[in-house]
Amino acid sequence: MDLNFYQYKVYALPGFIIFLYTPFAMTKKRSCFKTAYFDLEMLSKGFNLNYYYKEVKMNYSKIAFSCFILFFCTSLFAGPFGLEMGMSLKDIGKEPLKGGVGNYYMFKELPKPHSAFNVYLLQIAPKEGLYSISAMGKYITCSPDGFQLKNAFNNLKETLENNYGKCVMLEKLSAGSIWDEPGDWMMSIAKEHRFYMASWDKDESLPPDLKKIILSVSATSQNSGFVILRYDFINSDSCSTKMSAEENNAL
Repeated sequence: MDLNFYQYKVYALPGFIIFLYTPFAMTKKRSCFKTAYFDLEMLSKGFNLNYYYKEVKMNYSKIAFSCFILFFCTSLFAGPFGLEMGMSLKDIGKEPLKGGVGNYYMFKELPKPHSAFNVYLLQIAPKEGLYSISAMGKYITCSPDGFQLKNAFNNLKETLENNYGKCVMLEKLSAGSIWDEPGDWMMSIAKEHRFYMASWDKDESLPPDLKKIILSVSATSQNSGFVILRYDFINSDSCSTKMSAEENNAL
């Protein structure tokens, strides 16, 4: 059976936790060396809790503690918004508002939502699972110079830098744009004459399964805008290429 990255972590973690915890759950008559040998023997036969509990004679309090440790350690692996690369639509556990066309699914809620965003666009391939997340921010009423939108952007950027390290900041106004005055900032964003974004590329500061993070802004007028936060996992290129090839075959 082929396992994606998310499924591998889900299946491997219980065995890993049990292997670490067994020396403390064993009776005093058994040595830690025998315990480790028994764990390897048990795992080779398959993950069978009933067989395991009978052999090591764990009591209910120790079982409860093991479950707590398992839940806690699993939560430590949670990615952005409680999602992981390779998750299927069923794994996410929330109903999409709409989707299914071109691997795009729109969600109002996710396992770990953030108050700055009100809708999430996920790209989920049938076999490879989740490969990209785009979080769309709430509309912000702004002055023409974009002060309020910049402030919301900077607050999120600071949080992301605390989590993933320093970003690369990019602000660029198209050559020859008429929206070049300080009071034209929002209009230059709305007309797509100006790009304002922060990016985190694949390096030592990003988790192993993340390829890129991009925080940017968008505007609908000189008085209204929102932020966009995008996460691309390391499987995003292959999934996008495969989707494009399938679309081209339909022509």
